[in-house]
Amino acid sequence: MKKVSKKSPVPLYYQLKEILQEMIENEELKPGDAVPPERELCEVHGISRMTARKAVMALVNEGVLFREQGKGTFVAEPKPKHLLTRLRSFTEEMEEQGFSVRSEILSFSIVEATLQLKKI
Repeated sequence: MKKVSKKSPVPLYYQLKEILQEMIENEELKPGDAVPPERELCEVHGISRMTARKAVMALVNEGVLFREQGKGTFVAEPKPKHLLTRLRSFTEEMEEQGFSVRSEILSFSIVEATLQLKKI
C-alpha cells in the first residue's frame, strides 16, 4: 500500500482517498471486501483519525464504499456505466428489452389559448 506524503501540496485526505480508490481499481480490494479501519489507516499513514474519516466519507458519498453500523466499511459493487454515445428514445429502449410499444390518441380537440399560454 502506498503512503501519503506530508511534503505534497495535495491535501492528506485526498491522497488517502486516491490510494484507496487505486486499491479498488487494481482489485486489491474487491466488492464486498472490508476497508481497513480508520485507526489502522491512521497508524499506517501517520495521519489523524479525522483525516482518515474524511477520505473514507468522500468515497462513501461517491458510492465507492458503503458503511454498515457495527460491522465496518466495505467496497461497494461498481455501478453500471451508461454510454452517452448510445442515447436512445424510450421506444427504442423498450423494444430492445422485448416490449411492444405503440401510441394511441385518446382525445383531440382545439381550445382557445389562455393569456398565459399566448405569452409563451
